[in-house]
Amino acid sequence: MRIKHISVKGFRNVRETDFPIGQNLIIVGENNSGKSNLLKALSLPLFTDLFSKPRLGFSDLNIQDCAEYYGFVQRHISRFENDFSNDDQYDEFLSELQAALPQISVCLQFQPDADTDIPFNNWLVDIDDKNGKVYKIKFEYSVRDLDDYYQTLRRLIVEIKKQGEDLGKVKRSLIMISKFHSRTFVPECNRDVSFDDLRRVTCSSLVAERDNFSQSNNKLGSRAIVSLMEKKIDDSSKLKIETDYQNFFEVIKNNGGMDHIFNWQEYSNIDNAKDFFDEISVLPNMPSMNSLLGSIQLGYHDEPLSSQGLGYRNLIYLMAVTNSLEESSDADFSVLTVEEPEAHLCINNERLMASFLQSSIKNFPKVQLIYTTHSTEFIDKVGLESVVVMADGYGVSLGSELNEEERSYLSRNPNMDIFKLFFSNKLLLVEGISEELLIKTYLGQQDKMLNSFEVLSFHKGYEKIIKLWKKINKNNSHRLAVVRDWDNEETAKQKHNDLTDDQVCVQTTMGKTLEDDLVASNFDVFKDFFLRDDYWKSDDVANKEKLVTKWESLKAETMMHVCLRMKKDELSGLKLPKHIDNCLRFLNDMEINK
Repeated sequence: MRIKHISVKGFRNVRETDFPIGQNLIIVGENNSGKSNLLKALSLPLFTDLFSKPRLGFSDLNIQDCAEYYGFVQRHISRFENDFSNDDQYDEFLSELQAALPQISVCLQFQPDADTDIPFNNWLVDIDDKNGKVYKIKFEYSVRDLDDYYQTLRRLIVEIKKQGEDLGKVKRSLIMISKFHSRTFVPECNRDVSFDDLRRVTCSSLVAERDNFSQSNNKLGSRAIVSLMEKKIDDSSKLKIETDYQNFFEVIKNNGGMDHIFNWQEYSNIDNAKDFFDEISVLPNMPSMNSLLGSIQLGYHDEPLSSQGLGYRNLIYLMAVTNSLEESSDADFSVLTVEEPEAHLCINNERLMASFLQSSIKNFPKVQLIYTTHSTEFIDKVGLESVVVMADGYGVSLGSELNEEERSYLSRNPNMDIFKLFFSNKLLLVEGISEELLIKTYLGQQDKMLNSFEVLSFHKGYEKIIKLWKKINKNNSHRLAVVRDWDNEETAKQKHNDLTDDQVCVQTTMGKTLEDDLVASNFDVFKDFFLRDDYWKSDDVANKEKLVTKWESLKAETMMHVCLRMKKDELSGLKLPKHIDNCLRFLNDMEINK
């Protein structure tokens, strides 16, 4: 059993997004992109405590949805100021009001296996040839009684107007959160999800704020671990614990002189003391299992865990919870969400934790792992179909946006770094090491220009990457520049040019490759340079064509030699090719040379 697809609308900064989920899910993104909110949203339909439903409120509603609702109220203020409920168009207006009201919805689609198919038949919504059986549950936080909401809002608006207040100053009051209710149901058939069905699924969350774990040296320090340990203890073990506690108490009683203190009548000289206090005795006070486990102290290397650093505490905490879920849960499957498993870990422990999580995914079929990360150590390069990139509350799945061949190409790229590729403020993609060496060396020599460029050599395959980059960065001010070789492919050049806009600049060499353009702009400079110290023979640099041919035969080696001399200021007068210069100008928000 696993979650196959998730759809979230209107929850905090996640306005609307949906994407498929594999056996595990890795969520990446910049700060405030919606990663943590997505994890929280995912848990809402799986909430099983009937006596303490999720406490949602105004701050959980999407701010853009709220803004549109305020606009709706302002546009229809006359319908609220006057009693509109007897109008023929009242029902139609209520439908418009319902559409305008902010609401939260989270829909989960499941993929059962053979063992869990029958228990979840109550969630079955469809059967088709392509997808087989489709199971769904949906959580909604919305207004149910629209007529009551309208009447209450109308009275509120009338009162606000009487007091001479501006509606724009009391916007929050216009969303009557007390009228919102939460519900978990099966969509299509609109049937409420039973508590017994939800008990088959458990959702455990490890939030980022776990720094206080095991700081106390007399407690385990984690309610999650205590709960998991308690589930592991069966009735037979509980009986043995109680028996051993009785024996433990007798040792304390006999060696602590308790009878002399509390049953003092047995040992006093007062005649009537025995009659009066005969019923007083010392009895064991067996604590609850939760209290017993809560007093256990975790250790590491025979020292209290509380004396270890945050890194080791977090490492042990994550491993203990993850390792316990599979065996401790009696549910048909469990979901574990983790925020930033790399928190406080050094690089060696990051690798250890990443390896452990990947092993858990393979060995614990009943546990579906979902985590957010800012570290490339926790991204499996051969499993990019499990990665979702969050940006401005919108999720982009690499599994659905890229086909297998494109993901394979991305994985093979030695410089593939998702965080640099999609989240750099100013990114320059180049085809190979020669362009990367030249541009980085040139930028390092510019003492009158500050730059914050990220330069990545990416070989080819720009077209799909540019489209994906645009989708992720459509609502921000990030910029992408692409340096590419013409390679006698005019059609490919035009396709890339068509992707140019205010955020993306694609520039192609005039000649076939970088060397053609570089030599064309600097032939005299390079001719003197390569003849110096007899580095090349005169015939090698007799003309531009021969110089290019020689250079291309020793491509990376020659560029490294050039860059080393550039750093020593031995190549004064060198000009960058026009296509590279234009990309740098674009990233610096300067006018491009035509």
